[in-house]
Amino acid sequence: MKHMTRSYPPENAMLRPHKESTLEKQQKKRQDHNPPLELDDSNILNRKANQRMKRKQALMDAMNKNHDPDIVE
Repeated sequence: MKHMTRSYPPENAMLRPHKESTLEKQQKKRQDHNPPLELDDSNILNRKANQRMKRKQALMDAMNKNHDPDIVE
């Protein structure tokens, strides 16, 4: 298991080249794949889809609110 061995001295650990992690790759892929926030209102279906997306975004914002004040002394 070569990937488990440390073939560099501990003092040079910060000099290793940065490798993109799986998490970073997945996040980049998700961000690139986001659908448009609004469709053109050329027909009624697009208008209804825009209304649904706005309602969904409002619900997500309401659910993710932090209701407790941050008390740090």
